[in-house]
Amino acid sequence: MSSSKKSKRRGRDEKISPEEIAKKVKDIAKTIRETSSAARDTVKTIHESGAITELAEAVQEAAVATKDTTKEISYTAAAELETAM
Repeated sequence: MSSSKKSKRRGRDEKISPEEIAKKVKDIAKTIRETSSAARDTVKTIHESGAITELAEAVQEAAVATKDTTKEISYTAAAELETAM
């Protein structure tokens, strides 16, 4: 990509200085640190609350209920087919 296309894409004709680039990189690094720290705190709080365990148990119960319902439907369908023959 040519230099003029890069400038137009940024919406300005001036070039960014190395110092400005360094500042932007530092700002991005700071944002990443802050965000990862907040995510870590959130996961810790959710874990300590027991919400993850409750969610896992609920999903397991739903899976078992779905399996049982599927078996019941299969048996009913098989019985209906035998009756129809």
